Amino acid sequence: SSAQNTGPGSASPNNNLGFFASNAISYQLSVDAVSGGVAYSLGEVSGNQRNNQLLAGYLTYSGPVTVSTAYHESRWATTGELSDRKSSLGAGFVMGPVNLKANYLQAKQYAQSGVTTGNWVIIGVGGDWALSAVDSLNAAVYRGKSRIGSDNAATSLVVGFEKNLSKRTTVYLQGAGIKAERNADFVVSLLGAQQADDEIG
Repeated sequence: SSAQNTGPGSASPNNNLGFFASNAISYQLSVDAVSGGVAYSLGEVSGNQRNNQLLAGYLTYSGPVTVSTAYHESRWATTGELSDRKSSLGAGFVMGPVNLKANYLQAKQYAQSGVTTGNWVIIGVGGDWALSAVDSLNAAVYRGKSRIGSDNAATSLVVGFEKNLSKRTTVYLQGAGIKAERNADFVVSLLGAQQADDEIG
């Protein structure tokens, strides 16, 4: 949902691909098993403080079950309306050599007028299995679906093997398969914006 935030001339030039926010003030705090943080990016648009601003935050509890939630929103540089908004909730549980994980992500994208142009939900379930001190297997299933339009969904399966040769060197083998519906876009799948066949991803 941050695809329209790619630098100058985009929805929010302060937010490059959703990974870097310029002119930002951030604060992080950890107390025992709880950690969190918040970031606010100054829009720096004369006459309107909301234009081009960004707000993000997270909260994590690390215990027998690790739970984490995060939130992010960006605003259009020209109108101050929301450009995109994302929220997620994840959990992880370690059981001997197995580390199980699940995540729920909702992402929305908006036009400058405030109209919702994208609304996606992506759910992921997976885990890691330590075969030894240096070898591990991992697998995950992701289901992405758009709440706007039809046939915009995809299911992805990812499996892999890792071997740590040293503290600095890891070799791995990774494979992925995608079953994408006819109108699957790059948000619900790993295909990019190309059209996908009903049966083959």
